[in-house]
Amino acid sequence: MHEKAAKPMQFLKIYCLILFFIPSFYILCLEVGARIAGKTLFAYADASPLIAAILISGACDFLLSVISWLDWNRLTKTRDNYVRFMQLQVASQLLTGNLLCLVLAILGLRQGKDVAGQGKVPSQAVAIAYFCLAMAIICGGFYLSFLLRG
Repeated sequence: MHEKAAKPMQFLKIYCLILFFIPSFYILCLEVGARIAGKTLFAYADASPLIAAILISGACDFLLSVISWLDWNRLTKTRDNYVRFMQLQVASQLLTGNLLCLVLAILGLRQGKDVAGQGKVPSQAVAIAYFCLAMAIICGGFYLSFLLRG
């Protein structure tokens, strides 16, 4: 049983590392592009609502990865916390269009049955996952309204 429970935890560690490095790399690429264009990153993002929305989404993923590492014990203590976190990640990544993290979140959700423990333990990572989902919805709404206005 312990070996089964270790598999979702290893998967979650990999997922958190991806959530940490993908936004970091993307922001680095945007910074390089902005410097080549002779602008600051914020001026570059101000020129395109899509880049601004992606920056906000990336910042949320980055924050979520850091909080997940800090709140690791509570996040992985019960099946409810783990599954709720992965469900929120599926919704958030689907809204933001991050297909790699969406596939990984779906795979992680499938491994939730192997997590031991019942009940709910308050977890900052789950609370931040709710925040990230809300930010994805807000950014998507703003971007959609921008597209509809022309």
